Amino acid sequence: MPKNRTIKKQIVILCVLIAIISLVLTGLGLKISFSIPKMLIEESKKELTDTSELYKNILLRQIDGNFQMLDTLGAYIEATEAYKNENLIEYLKESNLRNDFMMIGFIDSDGKGDFVNMEGIILKDSYVGKEPIVSEALSGKKGISEVVKDKWSDKHINIYAIPVYDGTDVVGALTATYNTKDLYSKIDGGVFNGAGRIHIIDTSGNFILRSDDPFIGNNIKNLFDDGVFNENEFLRITKLMSKGEYALTESKYNDTQYSMVFNPLGINNWYLFCVVPQKSLAGSLSKMTQIVRSIFLSVLVSVIFIFMYIIHIIIESNNSMEKLAYYDSLTGAYNWSKFKELADKQRRQSSDYALVLLDISNFRFVNEFFDISKGDDLLCFIKEACERHCEESELFCREAADHFIMMIHSSQKEKIVPRLMSLMNEISVYSQNSMQGYKIQSTCGVKYLENDSETPLNVLVSMAKLAIQKAPKEHKNKVAFYNQKVHESEQLKNKIENTMADALARHEFALRLQPKIDLNTGELHSSEALVRWITSDGTMIYPDQFIPIFEQNGFCVKLDLYMLDKVCCTLREWLDAGYDVKPVSVNQSRSFFYRDRYLAKFNEILEKYNIPHSLIIIEITEGLVVSNIEQLRKSIKKLHASGYLISMDDFGSGYSSLNSLKDFDIDELKLDRIFLTETDNIEKSEKIMKNIIRLASDLNITTVAEGIETEKQAEFVKSINCNLGQGYLYSKPIETEEFKRLFLKKKT
Repeated sequence: MPKNRTIKKQIVILCVLIAIISLVLTGLGLKISFSIPKMLIEESKKELTDTSELYKNILLRQIDGNFQMLDTLGAYIEATEAYKNENLIEYLKESNLRNDFMMIGFIDSDGKGDFVNMEGIILKDSYVGKEPIVSEALSGKKGISEVVKDKWSDKHINIYAIPVYDGTDVVGALTATYNTKDLYSKIDGGVFNGAGRIHIIDTSGNFILRSDDPFIGNNIKNLFDDGVFNENEFLRITKLMSKGEYALTESKYNDTQYSMVFNPLGINNWYLFCVVPQKSLAGSLSKMTQIVRSIFLSVLVSVIFIFMYIIHIIIESNNSMEKLAYYDSLTGAYNWSKFKELADKQRRQSSDYALVLLDISNFRFVNEFFDISKGDDLLCFIKEACERHCEESELFCREAADHFIMMIHSSQKEKIVPRLMSLMNEISVYSQNSMQGYKIQSTCGVKYLENDSETPLNVLVSMAKLAIQKAPKEHKNKVAFYNQKVHESEQLKNKIENTMADALARHEFALRLQPKIDLNTGELHSSEALVRWITSDGTMIYPDQFIPIFEQNGFCVKLDLYMLDKVCCTLREWLDAGYDVKPVSVNQSRSFFYRDRYLAKFNEILEKYNIPHSLIIIEITEGLVVSNIEQLRKSIKKLHASGYLISMDDFGSGYSSLNSLKDFDIDELKLDRIFLTETDNIEKSEKIMKNIIRLASDLNITTVAEGIETEKQAEFVKSINCNLGQGYLYSKPIETEEFKRLFLKKKT
């Protein structure tokens, strides 16, 4: 009896709920029915406006991109004064191979220009000074021309032109021609399922670029000449366009009602003109009417559905709980719990397996740049790819985020690597096709399960992850195996982290100095302070083994201050002994530039030994340059005010930019040793090195060439007017006593 009462009560509740839902849906349906006409009008206008804005942005991105390529080339020509070089046309020829311009050229102030096309054909001494776009550029204004016919290729083109300066004087113009057909392709093809068209017109109604349009015949040259608009609307539109303002209008033409939008491009006097039949524009919203008609039917269906759903939910509840417990909710793959259960069972039966951790490089970038849905699609594809590449009795799961774990047969490297490379290549191809050319790279960490049947699975995963971390940082798909070398590397890392504090207390970190020699006089100019870790048992731990670890765990802050103390102590001894002491470069962690408290400690050490600030050169690296430009600029200004010199180390080793020479007031520029050790492109390296040194000289920046090991290298850097040399040719990093004996002199 109580059970029946409960059922009846539940039925009553359901009936009341169904009645309420029915009333709500009915009222909502009636409200929507009365609102549809107004909604259609407003939504159609908004959709048309959004479409025109989308195509406007597409066109402007293309045009801005072309100007950016031309501005970059112009900036280089100005900075290096390449316009004075007879070989400028050869440089333009090489530059033109890396862009989409049909032709590129430089025109002097007299209107004569040299040009080179995509095929590398050079046209010299062509007079184009009377061309309007060239005249504007020579007067200091950059711009893009109307559509003109190219007299060399017979194609329709747009000409981009920018002025080239020597200081404030215009010394010429840099021009590039772009195929109008390529620009036209951005708006061709129609909008709103091909019913609408996009054109470009000027404020007078003349067509600049046009699509094939049944509304506007190809014989019509001007939009305002064929009676498309009545007189009042014509005056309103042209008045708005003369002010460079946006215009939305409607017009009936040939018995068809059209919606139109005029969107200013902000280039010359061009407008984006979008036209679409109103019946096509409103077609995307017509489903709303069908929704209203189906509401009443939905109410009846919902009554049946709710009762059916009650039965269905009981059946599905167990299935849902199982999915939550054992399957990844996004991809449908096993989750870690289910994988661990099955994997432990299978490896107890056989050890002929390898555990594979698939890691997607820079996956967070996909979510941030493309959006989360693209990232989810990629993860689902990876799940499907793993499924295709797994054989019978092999397992995989999505552990977390972008990590997938596989347990595959075979402990033979020559069989595993091709399988995993095939999987990663498939992922790369998919990402490149679905993400606008962005190519995902992956790394597989592999741990063989032989003799590891008792090792917990999560420990084996950590080993595979460690193999990935120790693999070379290359932007390509790769397979990394956990082996003895990786194991020893991890042991060394643990040893370093466990002993670093005691090592500092025991003064195991030793100071070494490497001289920087004046290439003109051969005399000592300054030196660089370097650290060596010599343990109590005499073992040498090299900087490339411990410095990266210290940078990750923050211990480099303590080490930097410790080494600065050693440098200042040594300098004070030499000053008191009457030696002619030269400046010493010290490397400091990024905390030095972003924490006032750290800088105060730095100054305290110099004051402790009464060391002139001019004897300390503070070195910054590329990583600092790209992390926080504004804060770094303020810090350098403060350091200069305190009398310190600033050196930029390893310039050219990674992401160095000429902008850093403009943005940061540095005193010394150290060119990375890669310029001298390059073997494949030695001629290019030497040319780049020569121009960097010349640019630094113009900015009154002292240049240092690192890694000089031969007399030939020394002669070369001297011949291109490099100021200082550093490397094993002069001396390896040596102890302070030996440095004093070999390089310091007593003051007379």
